[in-house]
Amino acid sequence: MYAKHTDATVRYANWKRSSLKENQTYTLHLGKFKAGQLLSATMTWLMHVTRTPGGADGLDTSDTFKQAASLADFSLTLLENGKRIVVSDSYADNFQYLNLVLPSNGDYSLQVYRYPGFGETTEPFALATMIDQVVVSSRRARAARVEVMHAALARPEAIPEPGSMAWIALTAGFCIRRRRDRA
Repeated sequence: MYAKHTDATVRYANWKRSSLKENQTYTLHLGKFKAGQLLSATMTWLMHVTRTPGGADGLDTSDTFKQAASLADFSLTLLENGKRIVVSDSYADNFQYLNLVLPSNGDYSLQVYRYPGFGETTEPFALATMIDQVVVSSRRARAARVEVMHAALARPEAIPEPGSMAWIALTAGFCIRRRRDRA
């Protein structure tokens, strides 16, 4: 992916580095893709951590670290034919991640938005994306579209990141087990 190499299985591979000021948007046009293809996209930006050496050259236990600026706040949105279909929007870390089966044939783009109020005046970021060849049948792709629509209806501004989903699943499993134990 870092070489932007495509082949029979990887239909699209690209990465971009850019920067945004507050309240700005950057759009990466991906192109036309078919239902059932797998999209993976990741973006990251600086955490603004500085190190003050405390002893010998290099890292050691006497070094101190501090945050030099607040963490900027970005969101990553997948657009299909110009309409938002899914958003990764977490303000707790310095990355956004999307991994989903494309729900239908369409013209896709990724859109990065920077919220105001945090970070440096101009914040650099990196965005990498890959789309694999068709991985599921059109029937499963239609089901995936329904799942995306249900998730969007449940919380239209954002869909939880994968780490959040693992925590929710773990917590739900614990609660179900505790309920069975009491019965």
